[in-house]
Order: sequence, then C-alpha cells, then structure tokens
Amino acid sequence: MLHTECFERMQHVWHTEADTPMTHIEYIETDEGKEPYNVSEDLICKTARGGHVLAKLHFTDNERAWIMHDGCLVDVIKWMYIPE
Repeated sequence: MLHTECFERMQHVWHTEADTPMTHIEYIETDEGKEPYNVSEDLICKTARGGHVLAKLHFTDNERAWIMHDGCLVDVIKWMYIPE
C-alpha cells in the first residue's frame, strides 16, 4: 500500500486507460467455449470514482474490461505497474 504522497510523486508513471500494458494469453471459459484473451498482470488502477484498486486488463479484438480479483468490473481511468 502506498500513501497518497507517494502516488503524487509517481504521477509520471501513470498510463491512460487507452494505453495497453504488457499481456499474456489466457483461455477463459465463455458461453461459446474457451476463448483466448489478452490478460495483464495485476496493475494499480485509478478508478472513475477516485479510488485505487488492483485489477487486470482482459481484452480481445471486440471487448476490453478491467476486472478485480473478486470478478467485479471496474471503470479505470489510469493505471501503472506495481513498483518493485
């Protein structure tokens, strides 16, 4: 967990939601069977509601979704890699 001051100092490492992080392919069960999705690792995300969460980007050619560990979708406006 980072303090608010740390987030402010790290402004230059935030990416817009439209930027795509590094991903790998995962096959996810859907109504149509197993479908390939590009999936990111966990990222720190700023939400449209002003909070911060950990979420992964899941996308295909047709859809793009940010998903938290509990399976809930989240409206992300910016993201960054988790600092080492």
